[in-house]
Amino acid sequence: MIWKYPQDFKKVQYKSGEMAEYVWGGGILMARIEVSSDVKGSVHDYEQISLLLEGEFEITIGREKRKLQKGDAFYVPAGVRHSGRVVSSPCTILDCWPCGGPDIPD
Repeated sequence: MIWKYPQDFKKVQYKSGEMAEYVWGGGILMARIEVSSDVKGSVHDYEQISLLLEGEFEITIGREKRKLQKGDAFYVPAGVRHSGRVVSSPCTILDCWPCGGPDIPD
């Protein structure tokens, strides 16, 4: 399957301060997320890999806290609490999760 951005991406207000545009396959989802406010902590039962496309973002994964810049990527293991803070806007993140279907998980 091939998608064209942005017309083939589903756009949703994912959470307060997070606008997501995403596509999915049978077992994986990719989302381009515009983050405009702090990201409250969450824990989920799947791993996640993300790439900061634009801006600066401070990520906390478990007890580790790092300030990220454009081009930095991060990994969140399953079951680990993580949260984030926008340092400079606009802040755009590309997320990948091992799940499929049209719903972005928490």
